[in-house]
Amino acid sequence: MPQKQPVGKATTKPTQSRSLPKPGPEAEQEQEQSQPTGGQSRADLFRAAPKAAGFDFPLGQYTAILVECGTIREGEREAVCFKYEVNDGGEQDGKVACAFFNFFDENGKQQRGMEFFKKDIETLEEDADSFIEAYAEGPEAFDDRLRVLGDERKECVIEVKKNKGYTNVFLQGLAQS
Repeated sequence: MPQKQPVGKATTKPTQSRSLPKPGPEAEQEQEQSQPTGGQSRADLFRAAPKAAGFDFPLGQYTAILVECGTIREGEREAVCFKYEVNDGGEQDGKVACAFFNFFDENGKQQRGMEFFKKDIETLEEDADSFIEAYAEGPEAFDDRLRVLGDERKECVIEVKKNKGYTNVFLQGLAQS
């Protein structure tokens, strides 16, 4: 007799169930046309989507603008993302590089991202306590505080490095204007 499999945690993200298409070309056409994608089926959009080139940022230091700060929350996982746009006039000018600070993993276990986030906040000459207070107030207050930081568009020096097979972006300091 097969053993009963444990049931996983329910996610807080709503999911949309889709039924399997009926066999045959007419049913496939009917299924594709019923998708809300502005006249194209999701399958057609998937077929037409170009393959991403990947993150091929050359290693090194760049002058960049901190253009956006935000949070990623998926179930128990929580992370902060800083998006930097290179503006040094070189070959990478206009490219976007992201730094991630993982606060909690998918199991809710605290990660070291909070430590690095605090360091980078101080490197940006911001008051870390204001971010801590906003975090304590709740997700909306913290998101608003991050949004304000991104709106300041601080010019920074970032370094792109490889570490254990991953490409990482590290804040080195504010750019000297």
